[in-house]
Order: sequence, then structure tokens, then C-alpha cells
Amino acid sequence: MEAAARHSDLRAETNRARSKRAKRAAGYVRAGLIIAVMAAAWQERAFWPFLHDRMQIAYDFGINLYDNSAEARGQIAALTGFDSQGSGENTAVVDTLLKLRQ
Repeated sequence: MEAAARHSDLRAETNRARSKRAKRAAGYVRAGLIIAVMAAAWQERAFWPFLHDRMQIAYDFGINLYDNSAEARGQIAALTGFDSQGSGENTAVVDTLLKLRQ
């Protein structure tokens, strides 16, 4: 009787651990799908016009914020470890954003 109870407890614990791993994997899959959909909407307006338009607005806001704010430039410089003000050259992040803008 006691052995059967231990066996069912062990099985329940194994199932809980399996469930936890499956939920974690499902979270990664969900994040990947969201990123894929957002990338598709960014690339092709016909895929999801509403989201594409909102992403363009957010992108323009970010570029304007960067252009008009020394604090934003400082934060990007701190993140990339490169001071764009000192050398007169843009960071890789800024170069990428400017290429996307064109």
C-alpha cells in the first residue's frame, strides 16, 4: 500500500516537472512567433496594415527623439560603449537606424 502511494507521488512529481519544462518551451515558442509576426508586419504593410503603421509611428518617434535629445544619444552611447559625440562618427545602432529610415 505504501509503495503504491510512493509510486503515485513520484509519478505526480515527474508530471509536474514535465509540465514546467513544457510551459517554459511554450513561452520561448510564443516569443519567437510574436517576433516573427512583428518582423513580417514591419517588412510588408499588406500583412497587417494597422500594426505596420503603428510601428512606423514608433520608429519615427524614436528617430526624432534621438535627433533632438542629447540624453537619448548618451543612453545609446552608454549601451554601445561608443561615444558618437567625441569622434564625429555614428554608432552601429545609429547607422542601422539611419539606413532603415531611407
